[in-house]
Amino acid sequence: MATNGASLIELKPQLSLEKTKLMFQQAYQTAEAFRANIPQLERLSAAAAAWNIAASRQDELEVARKENVDSLAFAKKVSNFAFAAFPNEIISRLNELQFTNLKLVTLSNEANQFLGKDWNPLELHPVEIRASHHPPGHERHVSRLVFVQDSDGEYKEFAMLETRTGQLPIGTKAQANMVGGETFTANATIQLPGIEPVEITIRELSKFSYAGQTFNSEPVTLEIGTVPVPEQSVKIKISGKTLGELDSDSVKELEKLNYLKNSNSLKLKLTSISETGSLAFVLGESPNVNLLKINKISFYDFSTQVFDDKNYRQVTIEMPPTKTRDPVFLNGEPLGALHFKKDKEVLKELGILNFGKLTQVQATLQSNFSTKLVKVDPSTVESNRTTNF
Repeated sequence: MATNGASLIELKPQLSLEKTKLMFQQAYQTAEAFRANIPQLERLSAAAAAWNIAASRQDELEVARKENVDSLAFAKKVSNFAFAAFPNEIISRLNELQFTNLKLVTLSNEANQFLGKDWNPLELHPVEIRASHHPPGHERHVSRLVFVQDSDGEYKEFAMLETRTGQLPIGTKAQANMVGGETFTANATIQLPGIEPVEITIRELSKFSYAGQTFNSEPVTLEIGTVPVPEQSVKIKISGKTLGELDSDSVKELEKLNYLKNSNSLKLKLTSISETGSLAFVLGESPNVNLLKINKISFYDFSTQVFDDKNYRQVTIEMPPTKTRDPVFLNGEPLGALHFKKDKEVLKELGILNFGKLTQVQATLQSNFSTKLVKVDPSTVESNRTTNF
């Protein structure tokens, strides 16, 4: 039905299921005809071009956000045409590891039929990519879902593919491993003589010294207290611009020399060891041939620069501000912070959380994953061309 103001100008019948299927079939035929007209040797580059036009890019969304542009123009892009026209070309990229690591989110959603399951990262599981069946307003509405075959042979809903992760066509089946993804919190189970074990949640792991490290119910000695803790890492600056973050071992070396102070200068020869990615770092050699490691280069102002200094250059130390909080330390390094009131109250009752000092406790530490990675075995991928867009 179409209206103009308050006037009814046209009535149209709803499309039947048969007509809808016919339209999808025609759309596939159009995509296949488009592909057939492209020479074999040019199809891979054409697939890349189609993907670039059809798929939303995170950098586009970031530009839209920074420039206050309506991001819906980018966010509404869908890559279905690229999948329909170039399924073989897209699947071929699996051999080059471009689509094998798929990030899963919404793991705690009630639609997850594997809630609480402890996945063996070495075990392969049959998986299938399906279109979301959830209604508007649901966290998983308008998304691609990963279904996993259970022990009864039935495929059950597991998690949603993150919108910016690698995407495979709906209907794709494969064998895959479920491995741990990002972890921002951990549970610590504290053992004290004569009382039941106490479980607390440690948050903000990504902000402190053990960011990215996974803990699997391993015994540790923790230190807990209400004390000042740096809000960020120690940074190294060049002419006012940030090079990166000083490694914890290098921080300790400067502390031993009583030289870890804000605005103190250092003379260093810088050498890039790993040039790209989140693990990129630089080594700085002092005139006394001491080495300092500077991490997270790719996150700051010199992310594209490769260092191979022949002469010393002057850099400066920037100390982070401190704030009195309830941190948890592991091996003398901040692991995370307490957040929940109930955890703090229990620890105070047990005499563990005290103002101005750290108290040691024995505990087991278990990471909580907010995401998982599906590692697809490229040799097992099967594409279903009959699936709708």
